[in-house]
Amino acid sequence: MSGYESFQVSQQASEQLLVLTDPQGQITYASDGFCQLVGYNEAKLKEQSFEKLRHPDMPKGPLNDLWKTLGRHESWMGMIRNRTADGKDLWLDAFVTPIADNSGNIIEYQAIYRRPSPLTIQRTQNVDHARGRGKRARLCSGGR
Repeated sequence: MSGYESFQVSQQASEQLLVLTDPQGQITYASDGFCQLVGYNEAKLKEQSFEKLRHPDMPKGPLNDLWKTLGRHESWMGMIRNRTADGKDLWLDAFVTPIADNSGNIIEYQAIYRRPSPLTIQRTQNVDHARGRGKRARLCSGGR
C-alpha cells in the first residue's frame, strides 16, 4: 500500500462515526472518529451512558420515537442533538439499529452517524421550535 493509500484509509477510519451500546444504553465501543468529534477518548465514553452526551435542549419527542422504534426491533433514522466534552452543540444525523441474538433478544444497538449540513441543522431547529411553540400554545389554551 502506498503512503497516499495508507493516508486515505487512515482518514476514512477517522471519519467513521460508529457507536455500539448495550441494551441499557451503556457505550461499549466508539470509533476513533466519534471520539475525536465529541472530545472524549473511548475509555471515558465507556464509563457513561449515551444519555450523558445528549444536549439538555434535545426535544423528548424524537428520543421517545427512537426508543419506541428500537423496541419494535426496527431501525430508526433522525437528527440527534448532543454536546461535546467542552459543551459545544453537536448535531448528528443518526441511523440506529437494534442487534438481536438468535432468540430475538436485543443484545446491542449500533449507531452510525454523519455530520449534517448547516441547512439540515437549521431545518431541524425550525421544526423543534415550531413543535415547542405548538405545545405551549395548546397548554395555554387549556388543551383545546
